[in-house]
Formats: sequence, structure tokens, C-alpha cells
Amino acid sequence: MIDREAVYSALWNLVSNAANFTTKSRRLRHWADVSPDEQPALFMSQKRNIGATHQGAVNTPIVWTLEAEFYIYVHSIDQYSAPAILLNPLIDAVEQALAPDPWSGTQNLGLPEMVQWVRLNGDIATAEGVLGDQEMAIIPVEVRCVA
Repeated sequence: MIDREAVYSALWNLVSNAANFTTKSRRLRHWADVSPDEQPALFMSQKRNIGATHQGAVNTPIVWTLEAEFYIYVHSIDQYSAPAILLNPLIDAVEQALAPDPWSGTQNLGLPEMVQWVRLNGDIATAEGVLGDQEMAIIPVEVRCVA
């Protein structure tokens, strides 16, 4: 059995300290509910928990893939610059925080007995140009765990 809260907590602690976010929370808020003074902001949303076992094998552990999304919001006060100029370094900081350890080649959130790896997986969605001075990114992350 895995300890989901320990995994999501470790993931949050790692990413939430990746950059100087003004607002950070594991409770997702819509970008329209986050004032410009509260940004840059980071939120985490838990998604699916996907379990798999090897058919025909006896007493094999369940392999879990835990999904999460990180939401980054920025607001630009410069009407002549793209808000993505503020957003891109924050995306890079999250990517760097999740990078594998150079020695082991994996990122295990400091939970090697439970977490096999952590990775960005999928498209990073942005809203460039659609929200005016507001910009956002949604970063998908997967964590592979063994029970």
C-alpha cells in the first residue's frame, strides 16, 4: 500500500519551493479569483490514480501512477510585453525542480521506498494572448509508485 498523502505532500513541497511564488496552495483557485497582487501564483490539483498489476503473477505489488497538475498564474502590468515573459521562467523552475538526480537518474521525491520516478508528462497548456494581461500554464506531472 502506498501513502498517497506523503507522495502528494512531497511533490507539493518540491515544486512550491521552485520559485518565488506570491501565492501557493494545494487548493485550486480559478485565475479570475486570484488578484494581480497575489501573483505569481501556484496551485496543485490531484488528478487520476491509475493502478496496474501483472496478470498471472502471485503477490505482485500494485504499480500506481498518480497524476497531478500544477497551475501557474501571472499578471503583467506592462501592456507592451507578453505575459509569457513572466511565465516562462516559472515553468522552467518547475521543470528544474522535477529534474532527475544526476547520480541516480531518477527523481523520487525523497521517498525511494515508494516512488520510482516523477516526470512531466503531456502538453503544458498556456493561454497566451487570450486572457489579456493575465497568463497561465497547466503543467501535467506523473508519479510512479509501487505498493
